[in-house]
Amino acid sequence: MILLVAIAFSIFGLLLVDLWWPGDAAPAPMEKLCYALTLGSALWLASCWLLALAGCFTRSGIIVRSSILLVSIGILLSRRLAAVSWDLRRILAVQGDRAALIAIAPLCLWLAFIVWRGAIIPPVSHDALAYHLPKATILARDGAYHYLPYLHWSIRTLPMNYELLLAESIVWQGSDAYSVWLSAFFYVYVMIATGALVERWWGRNNTAIVATMMCVAACPVALLHSGAHKSDLMFAAFLVAAVVATGRFLTQRDSRGLILVILAMAAAGGVKPHAGFLLLAVAPVLLFVCYDELRKRTMTWRFLAAGAVLAVFAFVLLGGAVYISNVMHEHSLLNPRSDDGTRELVIAPYGDYRGLWQGPYVLLAAPFATDPMSLSVPWERRPWFWQRYEVFFSHMGAHFTFAALIAPFAALCLRNVNRGAASQERVLLTLVVVAAFLFSLPVGFKPHGMYQISLPRYVYFVAPVVFAWGIAPVIVSIGNRRTKAAGLALSGVIAVYCGYAADCAVNDRFAPLSFVMWARAHPGTRRVPFSPYRAACIVDELAGPRDAIAVDADYGTWIQPAYGARLERRVDFIPPGNGVPQLAPDVRWVIIDRAAAIAWWHPEFKDLSQWPEYLNHGPLRERDMRVFTFLSHDRRFRLVSFRRDLMQAVFERVRIDPG
Repeated sequence: MILLVAIAFSIFGLLLVDLWWPGDAAPAPMEKLCYALTLGSALWLASCWLLALAGCFTRSGIIVRSSILLVSIGILLSRRLAAVSWDLRRILAVQGDRAALIAIAPLCLWLAFIVWRGAIIPPVSHDALAYHLPKATILARDGAYHYLPYLHWSIRTLPMNYELLLAESIVWQGSDAYSVWLSAFFYVYVMIATGALVERWWGRNNTAIVATMMCVAACPVALLHSGAHKSDLMFAAFLVAAVVATGRFLTQRDSRGLILVILAMAAAGGVKPHAGFLLLAVAPVLLFVCYDELRKRTMTWRFLAAGAVLAVFAFVLLGGAVYISNVMHEHSLLNPRSDDGTRELVIAPYGDYRGLWQGPYVLLAAPFATDPMSLSVPWERRPWFWQRYEVFFSHMGAHFTFAALIAPFAALCLRNVNRGAASQERVLLTLVVVAAFLFSLPVGFKPHGMYQISLPRYVYFVAPVVFAWGIAPVIVSIGNRRTKAAGLALSGVIAVYCGYAADCAVNDRFAPLSFVMWARAHPGTRRVPFSPYRAACIVDELAGPRDAIAVDADYGTWIQPAYGARLERRVDFIPPGNGVPQLAPDVRWVIIDRAAAIAWWHPEFKDLSQWPEYLNHGPLRERDMRVFTFLSHDRRFRLVSFRRDLMQAVFERVRIDPG
C-alpha cells in the first residue's frame, strides 16, 4: 500500500508541476519528473505531519486524506489530461533510443527483486529493530506525534520524517510488513534527480543521462539501502533535488526553483540534521541571486517575505516539529540530555578534523579492500573494523573511485562542451556540493573511524555530481563523434550495475539470498538470521499475541520484535534511574538488551584499529544491570533466557501481584 500512496502523490506532484509550468515554459522531462517527486513527497510529508500534530494520524484520518488526494487528482486530470505527459518514453526522454531503454532493464529487475524480497522477509537490520520501526509503531499506535522521553536520549531527539512514512505503512497494513518498500521509492527518486542534474548540465543526451543514472544506482551502498529500513536514500534524494532546483533558480532566475529548494531542504532536514551542511553551502548562492534580482527590480521584497513565511511553514510541516519539541523538552536543538542529566553532543558531534583527509581516503579506497570484514588504512598499523555488505558501512563502488579521479581532468578537457549558463551552473553547484561534503567530514563519532567508514551513506548525495562530471561529459563528447563508442561505454555501465547488484543480492549482511530463499519456504517467519538470540526475538517466540512486555531499553536495544507480527502486544518502557524498576502489574515478560554497550562502549575503545581487543568486550555499567539484578531477586519472575556475553535476558512473571 505504501508504494501506491507514494505513486499517487507523485502523480499529484506531476499534475501540479504541469499547471505550474504550462506550455513551452515546462522544464525538460527528467527535470519535470524530479520536481514532481519533490513536490509530491513534500505534500505527502506535510499531510502526515498535519494529521500527526492534530492527533488524527489514524486509519480513518489517513483514508480521508487519501480520498481528498484522489479527488484532487481526478479534478486535475479532467482539466489537464491533454497537457499531461503520460507517455513514459517522453518523460524519460528516450524516444527511439532502444539502447537507453535496454540499459534501464537491470534497474527494473533489481526493483522487482527487492519488492519481492521485502514481501517475504521480516525487518532484519539493527536500526530497523531498535530505532526506525519502534518509533513508527509508537506513532501509529498513538495516532499523534508526542515527545518520547522513555526512548534513549540519542534516539528520541532525532528528526523522524522517515519514521512518519513508515508509520503510515503500519497504519495501512496493521503490521510492519512491506514497509521496507518505502526505500525502493526513494532509490528511484535519487535516480530521477540524477537524470535531471545531467539533463540540466549536459543537455538531453539519452545515453549520458541513463549511463549516469545507472552509475549512481550501481553504488553498493545504494543497492543495499534500496531494500533496507534506512533513511539515507530519502535524505540523498531531497538533497540532490535541492541542487537541481538551485540550478534553475541560479541560471534562469525562476522563482519557482527557489520554492522547490525551500521544500527540498526542509524535508531533508526532517530526515537528518546533516542537511545543515548543504544549507550552509547553498545559502550564499541563494542570497546572492535574491540580492541581484532585488537590485534589478525583477524580484520584490513582498516575494521574499512570502518566501520567508513559506520557509517557516515548510520547516514546521516537513519535520521541524521534532526540533521544536527538542527545544521545549531538551532546551536544545541538537544537544539532548542523557538519562543522568548531563549533556553530550550525540547527533552530530563535530570537530574531528582528521576526517578531512581520512574520510575521502576511505571513500575512494574501500571498494578495493581485499577483506570484507576490515579496511586497511595507511595511518594505522592495523586495519579498521569494516563490513563490505552492511548498510551502515559498505562503499560507493570502484566505478565511483574511477569517476572521482577522472572528473577534474574531464572538467578541464571538456570545458567547451555545452558552454554558457549550463557551464556556469555546473561549476558553481559543484563547488556548493564540494563545500557541503567538506563541511560534513569533521563529524566525530566514537570510537574514532566509525563516521569515516559510515561516510558512503551520509554523503551519497555527492555521487550524482561525481558521475555527472566523470561519466556524463565523456559520453556526450564521444557520442557526438562515435555513437558506437558511447554504446560501448553504456554496455560497461550495465555490466558494472549487474555485477554489483548480484554481489549485493547474494551477500547482503542482513538479508543474504540464502536467507531469502529460506524465508520463502517458511512464510510468515519473524526470524532474524544473524542475531536470533536477541531478547526481543526470544520473547517474540514465547509470548502470546496480546501479552504485555516491559523493555529495559538503552541505545541499540532491539524493540520491534516484542510487538509481534501484528503489532498487537503492549510494550512498556521501564523508566531509567537508580531506584526500583517500575513495572505494571499485568506485565508478563521483561526483556533486557545491552548488546550495544558491550559491543562499542569499552572505555579504552578509542580507535577502530583496536577492534580485535575491545569490540564486544565492553564492561557492563551499573545501570545496565539494575533491572536484571532486581528481577533476579524477585520471586514473581523467573529467568527463561540469558546470554551474559551480550547481556540478553528474558524474564517471565510466574506470580501475579495480589489485588
